[in-house]
Amino acid sequence: MEDMIDRLKRMEDGDLVRLYGAWYEEMKTRGIVRTRNIVGEVGEYYAVETYRDNPSFPDLEISRVSMKHFDATSQDGRRYSVKTVTSTSTGVFYGLNAPGEEKEEEHLFDHLILVRLNKDYTLAGVYEMDWSTFLELKSWHSRMGAWKVSVNKNVLSRCVRVDILEGHHGVN
Repeated sequence: MEDMIDRLKRMEDGDLVRLYGAWYEEMKTRGIVRTRNIVGEVGEYYAVETYRDNPSFPDLEISRVSMKHFDATSQDGRRYSVKTVTSTSTGVFYGLNAPGEEKEEEHLFDHLILVRLNKDYTLAGVYEMDWSTFLELKSWHSRMGAWKVSVNKNVLSRCVRVDILEGHHGVN
């Protein structure tokens, strides 16, 4: 890997830009990504692989791109929303009641998976919370008019850590 990084640093700018297209097509061919939402798709890949590697959790299957509100399902039909974070907040969740709305909240997914990535896209952690915990921890993003989840020690302490097994530290 170090050799590859050294080669990248020596590449001309134009070659580096063209390499992105080849890299993207290879990721697509291997089924790692399906859309141009690279960060989200890499997170979904890590989530599925991490769940598959941990016998305490169900195997997940990525849902069709067109599915609203959830990204993966388990064999027993449970729905998982996957949010990939490189900062201190998730992307937003649409389809939930706005603050102060009195109608019953629609159950959009069963579990939220937070996939934390380091700056170099390596896995920093995979965390799971259930729907009721999500409802307690969500906060309003006024500019986007939707809900988000802050990713901090309090929130992570309310989650189950999926990527840590004895002698195992998630996807390589």
